[in-house]
Amino acid sequence: MLVLKRKEGQSIDIGDDVKIVLREIRGGHVKIGILAPRGVRVKRSEIEESVAIENIKAVESSGHLADRLHEIVQTIDARRPAKEE
Repeated sequence: MLVLKRKEGQSIDIGDDVKIVLREIRGGHVKIGILAPRGVRVKRSEIEESVAIENIKAVESSGHLADRLHEIVQTIDARRPAKEE
């Protein structure tokens, strides 16, 4: 991990397309600005981790995954019109 010291208003360039700007430093908080092309996904890791944990809980609370998938397939099959022979 690269660790850099920056002052308010200074920035860090990542590659040719991404710039991190330190907008404000106050107490124990830092406000940063991120300049990146639209195609670059910028996400907060704590949100990503929270979503992953909730997804795991949802799967676990719905019972055994294979059994649940089997039930879903049966439900879909039951809704399909019968084939004429």
